[in-house]
Amino acid sequence: MNVLELLKSLEDLIFEVSTWVVLVPKTLLKVVRSPSWASTYVSMQAEQASDDVYDDYVSPVVLWLTCSVLPYLWFVLALDVNERQGLETQALLVSVFLASGPIGMATSFVLEKKQELTKKHLKYQFYVQCYIFSIFYMLLFPFLIRIMADFPEIKFDMPIEQYVIIASSFLLALIWLCVAEVVTIKKELDCSMLKSMLLLLPMVFTSYMIFFVVFAIMQIAILVLK
Repeated sequence: MNVLELLKSLEDLIFEVSTWVVLVPKTLLKVVRSPSWASTYVSMQAEQASDDVYDDYVSPVVLWLTCSVLPYLWFVLALDVNERQGLETQALLVSVFLASGPIGMATSFVLEKKQELTKKHLKYQFYVQCYIFSIFYMLLFPFLIRIMADFPEIKFDMPIEQYVIIASSFLLALIWLCVAEVVTIKKELDCSMLKSMLLLLPMVFTSYMIFFVVFAIMQIAILVLK
């Protein structure tokens, strides 16, 4: 790669990242206003030419990274070195938690639709879930940060304002996830609203079983390596 090609690639990257300032809020608003739009949009983009794909909204993975993974990384990097030394376990916990949501629910959808667990089927559902979980993790951010700050002991000597913020963060995130997933289940599985609500709990349970299994395996690996 010569210098001109490198500069062109850098120019494209800068422009792409700059567009996120406009397209990330636009995408968030679209998903919040219509959770069922996520599956429709992902399906439409799969049929688009590569140059036109995700042109009017950011891709689901970009939204997931900017609204959940990057804020979490910012929090860890903002700590000084001494504070970071005690964060290994909770860092691993939250990292696996952030990754397990979209891929876990994607797996649950594929299994519920009685499809084979292939990259093609998982990719579609994973992309849809990235849109949904981006907002879930964004709303849950204050709650997660509080848990990380107190880990492994939960403190109850906070000002009342912090309790309100943490409780609101958790409740709003939970309400959003339930509403968005019920709407998505209804659309993806073509079933009634009642059946969608009944399927929600076992699907979320299956999803986060992956989280606990992966976390346990990684924790054991860390202990063995130490």
